[in-house]
Amino acid sequence: FRYYPNIAFRMKMGLVLLAGLNVLWFHLAVFPKTIKMSAEEKANNVAKIVAILSLLIWFAVIVLGRMIPYVEE
Repeated sequence: FRYYPNIAFRMKMGLVLLAGLNVLWFHLAVFPKTIKMSAEEKANNVAKIVAILSLLIWFAVIVLGRMIPYVEE
């Protein structure tokens, strides 16, 4: 309850939820297709989008976590 009024905390928690949905999307839709690929094949565009999205989301989670002490209501 202490951090909830902080906008950086709420944005961080929203992004953590979004990261969880991204993992769910990966495991249900992307991973079954990529596991069937041979070693010579390149990853499809959807797999690349999921990977880039994951990196960006977690980077934003780290940045917002560092901003919590500096952002007021």
